[in-house]
Amino acid sequence: MKHAFQTIIKHLIGAAKTPALSGIDADAQFFLNSDGDPSITRRLNAAFLMVLSGPDNAGYEAAWQYLNKLSVDRGGGTLARFYLTSAEQVLREVTATAQSNEEVAEALKRAADWCADNDGLRFIWQVFFPEGTRCIDDPEKRILALRDTRKIDIKKPNPNPIRRPARDILFMSNLLITIPPDPGRIDSDVCSADTCEQVRRAAGTAQKYWYDHPIQIGVPPENNEAVYGLRGLNAAMRTEKARGVARPDDKLTCILSVSVTHEGLQRGPRNISGRCMQPSNPFPTWMCSSFQRLIPAA
Repeated sequence: MKHAFQTIIKHLIGAAKTPALSGIDADAQFFLNSDGDPSITRRLNAAFLMVLSGPDNAGYEAAWQYLNKLSVDRGGGTLARFYLTSAEQVLREVTATAQSNEEVAEALKRAADWCADNDGLRFIWQVFFPEGTRCIDDPEKRILALRDTRKIDIKKPNPNPIRRPARDILFMSNLLITIPPDPGRIDSDVCSADTCEQVRRAAGTAQKYWYDHPIQIGVPPENNEAVYGLRGLNAAMRTEKARGVARPDDKLTCILSVSVTHEGLQRGPRNISGRCMQPSNPFPTWMCSSFQRLIPAA
Protein backbone atom coordinates (compact mmCIF):
# COMPACT_ATOMS: atom_id res chain seq x y z
CA MET A 1 0.00 0.00 0.00
CA LYS A 2 2.95 2.31 0.54
CA HIS A 3 3.86 2.07 -3.14
CA ALA A 4 0.25 2.78 -4.14
CA PHE A 5 0.24 5.93 -2.00
CA GLN A 6 3.59 7.05 -3.43
CA THR A 7 2.26 6.54 -6.95
CA ILE A 8 -0.71 8.76 -6.17
CA ILE A 9 1.51 11.51 -4.76
CA LYS A 10 3.80 11.29 -7.79
CA HIS A 11 0.88 11.94 -10.12
CA LEU A 12 -0.44 14.72 -7.92
CA ILE A 13 2.83 16.67 -7.93
CA GLY A 14 4.18 15.61 -11.32
CA ALA A 15 7.37 13.73 -12.09
CA ALA A 16 9.45 13.58 -15.28
CA LYS A 17 6.86 13.31 -18.08
CA THR A 18 3.96 12.79 -15.68
CA PRO A 19 1.77 15.95 -15.57
CA ALA A 20 0.83 17.23 -12.12
CA LEU A 21 -2.86 16.55 -11.49
CA SER A 22 -2.79 19.19 -8.73
CA GLY A 23 -1.39 21.82 -11.08
CA ILE A 24 1.62 22.23 -8.76
CA ASP A 25 4.88 20.93 -10.26
CA ALA A 26 7.02 20.07 -7.23
CA ASP A 27 10.00 19.04 -9.36
CA ALA A 28 10.09 22.44 -11.04
CA GLN A 29 9.80 24.23 -7.71
CA PHE A 30 12.60 22.16 -6.20
CA PHE A 31 15.08 22.60 -9.04
CA LEU A 32 14.31 26.29 -9.67
CA ASN A 33 17.42 28.26 -8.75
CA SER A 34 16.80 31.42 -6.70
CA ASP A 35 18.01 32.93 -3.44
CA GLY A 36 16.36 34.08 -0.22
CA ASP A 37 14.08 32.67 2.43
CA PRO A 38 11.08 32.16 0.07
CA SER A 39 13.28 29.97 -2.12
CA ILE A 40 14.35 27.83 0.85
CA THR A 41 10.76 27.42 2.01
CA ARG A 42 9.63 26.52 -1.51
CA ARG A 43 12.37 23.91 -1.88
CA LEU A 44 11.59 22.42 1.54
CA ASN A 45 7.93 21.98 0.65
CA ALA A 46 8.76 20.56 -2.77
CA ALA A 47 11.39 18.18 -1.34
CA PHE A 48 8.90 16.88 1.23
CA LEU A 49 6.36 16.07 -1.50
CA MET A 50 9.03 14.49 -3.70
CA VAL A 51 10.19 12.25 -0.84
CA LEU A 52 6.56 11.22 -0.27
CA SER A 53 6.30 10.29 -3.95
CA GLY A 54 8.92 7.54 -3.48
CA PRO A 55 12.03 6.30 -5.31
CA ASP A 56 10.14 5.99 -8.62
CA ASN A 57 10.29 9.77 -8.84
CA ALA A 58 13.51 10.71 -10.62
CA GLY A 59 14.00 13.64 -8.24
CA TYR A 60 13.51 11.55 -5.08
CA GLU A 61 17.20 11.04 -4.30
CA ALA A 62 18.06 14.73 -4.73
CA ALA A 63 15.15 15.77 -2.53
CA TRP A 64 16.03 13.23 0.16
CA GLN A 65 19.69 14.30 0.21
CA TYR A 66 18.67 17.98 0.37
CA LEU A 67 16.50 17.43 3.45
CA ASN A 68 19.12 15.27 5.17
CA LYS A 69 21.89 17.77 4.51
CA LEU A 70 19.75 20.66 5.73
CA SER A 71 18.62 18.72 8.82
CA VAL A 72 22.00 19.30 10.49
CA ASP A 73 22.05 22.98 9.58
CA ARG A 74 21.66 25.38 12.50
CA GLY A 75 19.30 27.65 10.57
CA GLY A 76 16.92 25.37 8.68
CA GLY A 77 17.59 22.14 10.56
CA THR A 78 14.39 22.20 12.60
CA LEU A 79 12.16 22.48 9.53
CA ALA A 80 14.09 19.87 7.57
CA ARG A 81 13.94 17.37 10.45
CA PHE A 82 10.23 18.08 10.78
CA TYR A 83 9.66 17.28 7.10
CA LEU A 84 11.76 14.09 7.23
CA THR A 85 9.98 12.85 10.36
CA SER A 86 6.59 13.78 8.92
CA ALA A 87 7.27 11.89 5.68
CA GLU A 88 8.08 8.75 7.68
CA GLN A 89 5.00 9.17 9.86
CA VAL A 90 2.69 9.76 6.90
CA LEU A 91 3.85 6.60 5.12
CA ARG A 92 3.64 4.62 8.36
CA GLU A 93 0.12 5.86 9.07
CA VAL A 94 -1.11 5.21 5.52
CA THR A 95 0.29 1.69 5.60
CA ALA A 96 -1.20 0.90 9.01
CA THR A 97 -4.59 2.34 8.07
CA ALA A 98 -4.72 0.37 4.82
CA GLN A 99 -3.84 -2.83 6.68
CA SER A 100 -6.66 -2.33 9.18
CA ASN A 101 -9.27 -0.88 6.82
CA GLU A 102 -10.16 -2.77 3.65
CA GLU A 103 -12.14 0.17 2.27
CA VAL A 104 -9.12 2.47 2.50
CA ALA A 105 -6.85 -0.21 1.00
CA GLU A 106 -9.21 -0.67 -1.95
CA ALA A 107 -9.49 3.09 -2.48
CA LEU A 108 -5.69 3.37 -2.55
CA LYS A 109 -5.38 0.50 -5.02
CA ARG A 110 -8.04 1.92 -7.36
CA ALA A 111 -6.45 5.38 -7.24
CA ALA A 112 -2.97 4.02 -7.94
CA ASP A 113 -4.25 1.88 -10.82
CA TRP A 114 -6.19 4.71 -12.40
CA CYS A 115 -4.33 7.88 -11.45
CA ALA A 116 -2.79 8.13 -14.93
CA ASP A 117 -6.22 7.69 -16.52
CA ASN A 118 -8.43 10.58 -17.60
CA ASP A 119 -10.77 9.84 -14.72
CA GLY A 120 -7.96 9.35 -12.24
CA LEU A 121 -8.89 12.48 -10.31
CA ARG A 122 -12.09 10.86 -9.05
CA PHE A 123 -10.16 7.92 -7.60
CA ILE A 124 -7.60 10.20 -5.95
CA TRP A 125 -10.38 12.24 -4.36
CA GLN A 126 -11.84 8.97 -3.07
CA VAL A 127 -8.63 8.55 -1.03
CA PHE A 128 -8.09 12.09 0.25
CA PHE A 129 -11.55 13.64 0.08
CA PRO A 130 -14.28 11.00 -0.42
CA GLU A 131 -17.07 13.44 0.43
CA GLY A 132 -15.97 15.68 -2.43
CA THR A 133 -16.31 13.07 -5.17
CA ARG A 134 -20.00 13.94 -5.45
CA CYS A 135 -19.00 17.46 -6.50
CA ILE A 136 -16.96 16.44 -9.55
CA ASP A 137 -19.83 15.93 -12.01
CA ASP A 138 -22.11 18.81 -11.04
CA PRO A 139 -20.53 21.12 -8.44
CA GLU A 140 -23.27 23.77 -8.74
CA LYS A 141 -25.92 21.19 -7.88
CA ARG A 142 -24.00 20.19 -4.74
CA ILE A 143 -23.56 23.85 -3.75
CA LEU A 144 -27.28 24.53 -4.08
CA ALA A 145 -28.12 21.36 -2.13
CA LEU A 146 -25.76 22.37 0.68
CA ARG A 147 -27.20 25.88 0.83
CA ASP A 148 -30.71 24.43 0.98
CA THR A 149 -29.83 22.43 4.11
CA ARG A 150 -28.55 25.62 5.77
CA LYS A 151 -31.65 27.74 5.22
CA ILE A 152 -33.12 29.32 8.33
CA ASP A 153 -36.87 29.61 8.75
CA ILE A 154 -37.58 32.81 10.70
CA LYS A 155 -41.01 32.49 12.30
CA LYS A 156 -41.06 35.65 14.41
CA PRO A 157 -38.76 38.39 15.68
CA ASN A 158 -36.67 37.76 18.77
CA PRO A 159 -38.71 39.10 21.74
CA ASN A 160 -35.47 40.11 23.45
CA PRO A 161 -33.17 41.36 20.66
CA ILE A 162 -29.67 42.73 21.06
CA ARG A 163 -30.04 46.47 21.56
CA ARG A 164 -26.59 47.54 22.74
CA PRO A 165 -23.88 45.25 21.29
CA ALA A 166 -21.17 46.68 23.54
CA ARG A 167 -23.20 45.83 26.63
CA ASP A 168 -25.09 42.73 25.47
CA ILE A 169 -22.26 40.80 23.76
CA LEU A 170 -19.11 39.42 25.37
CA PHE A 171 -16.43 39.05 22.68
CA MET A 172 -13.95 36.19 23.09
CA SER A 173 -10.94 35.08 21.06
CA ASN A 174 -8.30 32.39 21.38
CA LEU A 175 -4.72 33.44 20.63
CA LEU A 176 -2.44 30.75 19.19
CA ILE A 177 1.12 31.57 20.25
CA THR A 178 4.45 29.98 19.36
CA ILE A 179 8.15 30.68 19.79
CA PRO A 180 9.80 33.52 17.80
CA PRO A 181 11.71 32.74 14.60
CA ASP A 182 14.96 33.50 16.43
CA PRO A 183 14.47 32.99 20.21
CA GLY A 184 17.99 34.26 20.88
CA ARG A 185 17.06 37.78 19.71
CA ILE A 186 13.89 38.31 21.76
CA ASP A 187 14.32 41.29 24.08
CA SER A 188 12.59 43.40 26.73
CA ASP A 189 10.64 45.35 24.11
CA VAL A 190 8.46 42.25 23.77
CA CYS A 191 8.39 40.89 27.32
CA SER A 192 10.13 41.01 30.69
CA ALA A 193 13.61 39.57 31.15
CA ASP A 194 12.20 36.55 33.04
CA THR A 195 9.64 35.85 30.32
CA CYS A 196 12.28 36.25 27.59
CA GLU A 197 14.41 33.64 29.32
CA GLN A 198 11.37 31.37 29.64
CA VAL A 199 10.72 31.70 25.90
CA ARG A 200 14.35 30.81 25.13
CA ARG A 201 14.14 27.70 27.32
CA ALA A 202 10.85 26.67 25.72
CA ALA A 203 12.39 27.02 22.25
CA GLY A 204 14.91 24.35 23.20
CA THR A 205 12.17 21.77 23.88
CA ALA A 206 10.11 19.68 21.48
CA GLN A 207 6.91 21.20 20.14
CA LYS A 208 3.89 19.46 21.70
CA TYR A 209 0.85 21.17 20.19
CA TRP A 210 0.20 22.13 16.55
CA TYR A 211 -2.07 24.85 15.16
CA ASP A 212 -2.66 26.59 11.85
CA HIS A 213 -0.43 29.69 11.59
CA PRO A 214 0.12 30.52 15.30
CA ILE A 215 1.41 33.97 16.19
CA GLN A 216 5.17 34.10 16.71
CA ILE A 217 6.21 35.96 19.85
CA GLY A 218 7.85 39.27 18.91
CA VAL A 219 6.28 39.44 15.44
CA PRO A 220 5.84 43.03 14.16
CA PRO A 221 2.38 44.51 14.89
CA GLU A 222 1.48 44.64 11.19
CA ASN A 223 1.95 40.84 11.04
CA ASN A 224 0.24 40.08 14.35
CA GLU A 225 -3.10 38.34 13.73
CA ALA A 226 -4.34 39.22 17.21
CA VAL A 227 -3.83 42.92 16.56
CA TYR A 228 -5.25 42.55 13.05
CA GLY A 229 -8.42 40.90 14.40
CA LEU A 230 -8.92 43.45 17.13
CA ARG A 231 -8.44 46.28 14.66
CA GLY A 232 -11.20 44.75 12.54
CA LEU A 233 -13.48 44.55 15.56
CA ASN A 234 -12.58 48.15 16.38
CA ALA A 235 -13.50 49.22 12.82
CA ALA A 236 -16.82 47.39 13.09
CA MET A 237 -17.55 49.23 16.34
CA ARG A 238 -16.78 52.57 14.69
CA THR A 239 -19.27 51.71 11.94
CA GLU A 240 -21.96 50.82 14.48
CA LYS A 241 -21.39 54.16 16.21
CA ALA A 242 -21.56 56.04 12.92
CA ARG A 243 -24.87 54.35 12.09
CA GLY A 244 -26.28 55.17 15.50
CA VAL A 245 -26.61 51.54 16.54
CA ALA A 246 -24.00 51.96 19.28
CA ARG A 247 -23.63 55.00 21.51
CA PRO A 248 -20.59 57.24 21.12
CA ASP A 249 -19.25 56.27 24.56
CA ASP A 250 -19.94 52.49 24.20
CA LYS A 251 -16.93 50.21 24.65
CA LEU A 252 -16.52 46.46 24.22
CA THR A 253 -15.29 43.83 26.63
CA CYS A 254 -13.07 41.22 24.98
CA ILE A 255 -11.61 38.14 26.70
CA LEU A 256 -8.48 36.65 25.14
CA SER A 257 -7.57 33.06 25.93
CA VAL A 258 -4.18 31.65 24.95
CA SER A 259 -3.06 28.33 23.46
CA VAL A 260 0.65 27.61 23.02
CA THR A 261 2.76 25.23 20.97
CA HIS A 262 5.35 24.46 23.68
CA GLU A 263 4.69 23.49 27.29
CA GLY A 264 7.32 25.96 28.47
CA LEU A 265 5.21 28.85 27.14
CA GLN A 266 2.14 28.07 29.24
CA ARG A 267 2.91 30.75 31.82
CA GLY A 268 4.53 33.28 29.51
CA PRO A 269 1.72 34.21 27.08
CA ARG A 270 -0.38 35.89 29.78
CA ASN A 271 2.48 38.31 30.44
CA ILE A 272 3.24 38.74 26.74
CA SER A 273 -0.36 39.23 25.59
CA GLY A 274 -1.10 41.51 28.52
CA ARG A 275 1.93 43.65 27.76
CA CYS A 276 1.12 43.83 24.04
CA MET A 277 -2.41 45.03 24.75
CA GLN A 278 -1.41 47.83 27.11
CA PRO A 279 -2.22 51.30 25.70
CA SER A 280 1.29 52.42 26.70
CA ASN A 281 2.72 50.38 23.84
CA PRO A 282 3.11 52.28 20.55
CA PHE A 283 0.86 50.16 18.33
CA PRO A 284 -2.36 49.35 20.23
CA THR A 285 -3.27 52.89 21.35
CA TRP A 286 -6.22 52.85 18.94
CA MET A 287 -7.83 50.19 21.16
CA CYS A 288 -8.68 52.75 23.81
CA SER A 289 -11.50 54.23 21.71
CA SER A 290 -13.54 51.03 21.48
CA PHE A 291 -12.44 48.57 24.15
CA GLN A 292 -13.40 48.87 27.79
CA ARG A 293 -11.45 45.81 28.84
CA LEU A 294 -9.00 43.50 27.11
CA ILE A 295 -8.55 40.59 29.48
CA PRO A 296 -5.79 38.00 28.83
CA ALA A 297 -7.46 34.91 30.28
CA ALA A 298 -5.42 32.35 32.16
